[in-house]
Amino acid sequence: MNRANTNLGQLRESFRAVTDRLGQPIEDAIFDLVVILNALKIPTVASCGGHENQGHEACPWISIYPDFPTDETKWWQDPVALAKFTSESHLYYDHVAKLLVDFYHDRSVPNEQQITLEKEGEVGGFVLVCRFCIPNDNRFARPSDPEKLANSRAEFSIFTTFLTNLYLKQASE
Repeated sequence: MNRANTNLGQLRESFRAVTDRLGQPIEDAIFDLVVILNALKIPTVASCGGHENQGHEACPWISIYPDFPTDETKWWQDPVALAKFTSESHLYYDHVAKLLVDFYHDRSVPNEQQITLEKEGEVGGFVLVCRFCIPNDNRFARPSDPEKLANSRAEFSIFTTFLTNLYLKQASE
């Protein structure tokens, strides 16, 4: 277990250096979930911790995609590369879906507060997001409801603890 904690610490340090195109770091509200997903070999590519802004809120979410092929500039036009990417995306989707089933197995949570998977893009990838934040044209933005935002963040936090415990358990076996 000590080695697993060391690995998590190293991942945390490496992800502290990650920024988006605007130079912004991963938001604290979602940071630990991004780290533990990657520790479990579930690759994340974008995230938002959720926030209130001008009467709307952005719900917490995390985009999960397989690694994009780097050896081809237009890999999506190569049927073999595209099939591999799509297949890997389906494997990640199925894996995360099973984790969510296990997470909710013994928990009673209102349906709209539950974390779900939303497919994203035409060739693969998906987003972890609470059900009440069904995507729209404004990337999971909803009219402001501080209670729902707080509930979403809390649910993501509980899921983070669940995954961390799973990771530490797997590492000790």
